[in-house]
Amino acid sequence: VGCEPLETRCVELLAYDHLAAVSKRDCAFASLDPRLLERVLRRDTLVCATEEETVLALLRWYDDADLPAAGSTSHATSQSSDDRPPPSEERYGWLLRLLRHVRWSLLPP
Repeated sequence: VGCEPLETRCVELLAYDHLAAVSKRDCAFASLDPRLLERVLRRDTLVCATEEETVLALLRWYDDADLPAAGSTSHATSQSSDDRPPPSEERYGWLLRLLRHVRWSLLPP
């Protein structure tokens, strides 16, 4: 669509603004395109206190897939996690792909 500069800026903001913090405070985090997340994870400049934060952010992205974004008028916000349908197989595939970018050697045993 010709929005490369904007997309690049979004990736930079996610990388520098602690991916984990953004995943906790922004309801729209779960709606991020997995290709964008992958670009963030590939950056050497990704800011995270621990690699565990990165894993938890990715799990939040996966688990919250069906939650409405901020400002949505959907009534699904009252659903518990047990009532929601599971994320799609495609999203699961993306989760596995994204988890490959985690530096597992930096996690405690």
